[in-house]
Amino acid sequence: MRRLFACMLLAWLLLAGAVLSHAEIKTCYLCGQEITGKYWQHQGPGGLRLFCDRCYRSSPKCSACEIPCSRDNLTKVGKEQLCPDCMAQARFCNLCGNRISGRFFTSGETGEVYCENCYRTYPRCRACDRPMRRSSLTADGVCLSCEAKLPKCKSCGKSIVGTYFSNKYNGDYCPDCIRSRPECYACGAPVSDVYWTLPDNRCLCDTCKKQSIFREDQAREIMNEVVKLVAERLGLVVERPWQLRLDKLNTEGRASALAARQGLKMASPISGNEMGIYIEREDRREIVLLYGLPISMIYETAAHELAHAWQAENCPPNQSQEIREGFAQWVAAQVLKLKGYSITLEKLQDRTDSPYGTGYQRMAKIESRQGKAGVIQYVCTAIR
Repeated sequence: MRRLFACMLLAWLLLAGAVLSHAEIKTCYLCGQEITGKYWQHQGPGGLRLFCDRCYRSSPKCSACEIPCSRDNLTKVGKEQLCPDCMAQARFCNLCGNRISGRFFTSGETGEVYCENCYRTYPRCRACDRPMRRSSLTADGVCLSCEAKLPKCKSCGKSIVGTYFSNKYNGDYCPDCIRSRPECYACGAPVSDVYWTLPDNRCLCDTCKKQSIFREDQAREIMNEVVKLVAERLGLVVERPWQLRLDKLNTEGRASALAARQGLKMASPISGNEMGIYIEREDRREIVLLYGLPISMIYETAAHELAHAWQAENCPPNQSQEIREGFAQWVAAQVLKLKGYSITLEKLQDRTDSPYGTGYQRMAKIESRQGKAGVIQYVCTAIR
């Protein structure tokens, strides 16, 4: 029994000695040889590693953690070379490409990372405020990603950053164009670089100018069609003869236009924002349309003034302005519907001014309850 115990004790001591002896053996991380002399230990991202003196002094080192590595395990990034552990953990500036060792900035939208120097010195996109190379910015100072998403000013064509003006009929416009460019007399939008100035100083954008009527024979053809449509679809016929002519805008002002309507002055009877007028005097009955208006607006104005000519024969002379102008707008709306000029019709229907907008809404409500015949019957007798 004692012999067995002695054998077991001896075996245990031999095993413990072997383990202890093995634990004390140090091997170099790079060459794998047993370290018998001076050695170096390094705590890096991958843990504690030991290096023999020869490997430590002769091997290239990682630029970040300074751990010795074999050349095959180092990745060159710019002027640096990094070990696999540092390469996996490193952040690189999206602009200069260098490893970021200090303070850095991150774009919340794209996740891009920037070193402090690039973040503070590179130009920025006016829309997303990200720093980037100047070659990545458009002439408007925005990046290509924002360029694709930003609204464009219909006048200058530039990308709009920040506040802008949106017109559902014409498009979007930047504050600079709203402030500095003249308005098109027809559509009311700021003109682009190509626009036209008429002899009466009105400006027309290129789009409206291409659609506009300048010749009296063209206007007469449209008026004849309007007379036919109003008679056939609404039963409104003007019995007494009248004349049609085109005229320019009176640039002398309202007083001059009023004198022309009374026959006291040889000038245009159209002023301000007017597009036409019906004039009735003892010696003359005429419809005057403003020249240089788009075709849809000529149809609208021709129908409006023709309605006034019909009212002069069939309605009370002391009828309110809201009824007179509202009915004329209603007749114009019927013609625009028949011709399919939906945008011009929508503009007419959206007006809220008095007496034109409020008058039209009044007629539209009557039509919804009593039909077109009800509107005409109402206008023939109503005063207020």
